[in-house]
Amino acid sequence: SATPPTSNHAVKCWDWYKIDLTPVRFAKVHLEEKYLDCVDKNYVIVALEQRLLLNGSTLAAKPEDADVIMHVTSGGVGTDRQEKFVGISEIPLPPPSPISIPKMALFSRSRANGTAKLRIVAFDAKSRQPVLQSGVALARSDFKSWKVVGAGPVESGSVPTELAAATRKTDLPTASPATAPTAVATRPTAAPVR
Repeated sequence: SATPPTSNHAVKCWDWYKIDLTPVRFAKVHLEEKYLDCVDKNYVIVALEQRLLLNGSTLAAKPEDADVIMHVTSGGVGTDRQEKFVGISEIPLPPPSPISIPKMALFSRSRANGTAKLRIVAFDAKSRQPVLQSGVALARSDFKSWKVVGAGPVESGSVPTELAAATRKTDLPTASPATAPTAVATRPTAAPVR
């Protein structure tokens, strides 16, 4: 079954919740990666670089070539999963038999909650004065799936809804209308680049 793509949640922190990059528009920006340590780090970096380019900024490979130095860090990017079932667990047969009796589930349920918590700070490369402080951006998505013997899976949550919208498929089995990702984000504070 599908599980929430954690990198997608991370990108939502600035795509859905509008971290304001206006203060670094048209500036040469060096993106410092050493403070970012999370799942799908490369995807997060490239997504932020894409946002900067769309913002009119120029990416600088070295700090000395930049007008602005930007740090991105995460307080957590990952997925929590829960698996439950009613039935008989897999039973290994005693040696020397290499086989086991497979699991037989009458009912099974899977739940996954993906979370991304990111923060962006930018400062002037020469004066070291703050240019942008995003505050904390938090994005969450969820996925649920259940099966009964002879039926299923039935899926619900924000992830199946987004997949259906992205692929224009409407035949995905769902239990009920999915809820959209929730967000908690502080209002960005910024100062213009001098």
